[in-house]
Amino acid sequence: MNYRRLITKKLMKKGHADKEIADILNSKNVRTCRLQSAYSAQNVGALRRRYGLVSPLHQVRLGKLKGFKSIHDIAPKIPIDQSWIYRKISNGTIKINKHPVYQCYLFPTYQHPLQKIRDLYRKRIMQISFTKEH
Repeated sequence: MNYRRLITKKLMKKGHADKEIADILNSKNVRTCRLQSAYSAQNVGALRRRYGLVSPLHQVRLGKLKGFKSIHDIAPKIPIDQSWIYRKISNGTIKINKHPVYQCYLFPTYQHPLQKIRDLYRKRIMQISFTKEH
């Protein structure tokens, strides 16, 4: 396995985005093969696709992030529209912070988000909070 692939794979497993990986490669003076220039997010994305690596955000979209569920995962199971959850986050009824690495709303599964959001939707509870995780 070559150096770029090894670094890219390790950094992706840690949850770094393409831009962050490019910055790290550049800080180590690793250059692109063809042009011997600095890396960009596009270069890293091309490497990632060439090696069959899935970006961290795409892993979230596929539901492959253990311990968390996205709005996309939860909404169809209730069933409600995703926009309803986003509105509740926006107006403070659902308190949650964006995940620091993935920059999207991820609900920790150990807090049973499906049941809590279903109860909120059915007006059994008035507010829920998932801010202790992350």
